[in-house]
Amino acid sequence: MLAIDRLAPADPDIAAAIAAIAAGATPDRVAALAEDRQAARRARHRIAIGWWLAAAEAAPAMGMIGTLFGLVALFRRMDDPAAIGPAMAVALLATLYGALIANLVAAPLAARLARLSEAEAAGRAQLVAPLRAFAARELPSTRRDVAA
Repeated sequence: MLAIDRLAPADPDIAAAIAAIAAGATPDRVAALAEDRQAARRARHRIAIGWWLAAAEAAPAMGMIGTLFGLVALFRRMDDPAAIGPAMAVALLATLYGALIANLVAAPLAARLARLSEAEAAGRAQLVAPLRAFAARELPSTRRDVAA
């Protein structure tokens, strides 16, 4: 245990569990710590996923607002045929950009983050049992005295 305690693993969850084991935490406490940290990680992931889902939902509406600005500019310049084209282009491009951002950027990013979060959660869940077992072997009451 002393050798592992000095290694200081790069993974903060494993490092916290090893620190708890080194401090004499029970196997149940170590498992609860690992599960709490996993729940906090999933909550942070849900925030990021939610942000991208909100962006995917809002982008088409923002595109439609840009379209309205373009149409207002178009109708204000109805007497100048040369100004109608650029105003119409703004209107159409705003709609296009909103749809592209929603469907090619934000929604795919949210879906990818959700898949990665699920995969990471599955891997993290597999750490609980080994950490619990390691804590059970390292409890002072279960250690065998080598000198005896």
